[in-house]
Amino acid sequence: MTSRLANILKAATIALMAMALGACVNNTTEPFGQSQVVGFDAVVAPTAADQSRAIISDLNYPETQPFMAYASWLGEGKNWDDNKAEAVAFIGGNKVEYDTYLAGKWTTQTPYYWPTMGSLTFWAYAPYMESATLRSKFAFSHTTGDLTITDWDVAAQQDVDLMVADVQKNLTSDIAASGVPVAFRHKLALVSFKAGLIQDYVLGGTTYHLYLQRVELHMVKTKGNYSSLADQWSGQSEEESVVIYQNTSGSEANGYDVTTDISANVGQVLVMPQVHLAAADLSQAYVHVEWYDSKDGTTGSKNVNLRNAITDSHWAINNHYTYLLLWERGEPKYIEFTTPSVDAWANGGSYTITIN
Repeated sequence: MTSRLANILKAATIALMAMALGACVNNTTEPFGQSQVVGFDAVVAPTAADQSRAIISDLNYPETQPFMAYASWLGEGKNWDDNKAEAVAFIGGNKVEYDTYLAGKWTTQTPYYWPTMGSLTFWAYAPYMESATLRSKFAFSHTTGDLTITDWDVAAQQDVDLMVADVQKNLTSDIAASGVPVAFRHKLALVSFKAGLIQDYVLGGTTYHLYLQRVELHMVKTKGNYSSLADQWSGQSEEESVVIYQNTSGSEANGYDVTTDISANVGQVLVMPQVHLAAADLSQAYVHVEWYDSKDGTTGSKNVNLRNAITDSHWAINNHYTYLLLWERGEPKYIEFTTPSVDAWANGGSYTITIN
């Protein structure tokens, strides 16, 4: 009976603490006499390139882009890895903005105060979704720490550079005095295309020109489900076509120098992480390219199955792949994909594609 009574008292204590926390974190009441507001430190994200697509262009998270945060509380002497099943929701998913509610700080509209006992563990994703429909695709468990995304459609949300922050465990006001550190990592992949001529297009003393008209990705999966615990996507589906570049008049492909990389930027897209499969037909992921050749006055085109051209072709989380479309006039005539390069994203691997 003594053991049973102790268990009942313990459960009651946890329940009362959860009620107390729930009552105080949803308003500006200062819990346990503590007045330090929970703030967030400078947000950084290894990334690359194009603000026009809302892709973070450097290591500094933009102050104009809110994000969503969660936190779980554990009592004194507890730690996340060993005691997560006992965790109590502290921040249940709130919009965090810069310099809106507290000057020079990242904070929530409703202030949350550091508890004087126990610790907090934090999660976050970016950007904050103004659309309630998009927010409904995200779910979080305070007792497992799994942040999940269901049925994400990267084709429909090309303006969303989806990121999830590293979990920050067992923090107190002393440990995170300057704010909760938030370091985001990209959860999609970024694919870029460039185009150029390997050498000047001169034959018999006459200079000709080549004009790129269209670049497309076909049969690429655009939907999937994400789990932060596994840090991977599953259930990829919805094979669609993605237009990277189109110009009926054509854009001239100028010279390309492998040492200085002066090839023209064609375009880039966010893509769902996935593995590509080989195929003898056009039933699997491939690149379609069209161009106009001024020498013959004709339009040429090529379809390239990615897996046939690259042995382990795939797009991984947080990787930026740059494909170079290179033409060499004369013999042989072919388009070559040289080694994809990586900017501030993780290295996606080394590949060469030659099209005969």
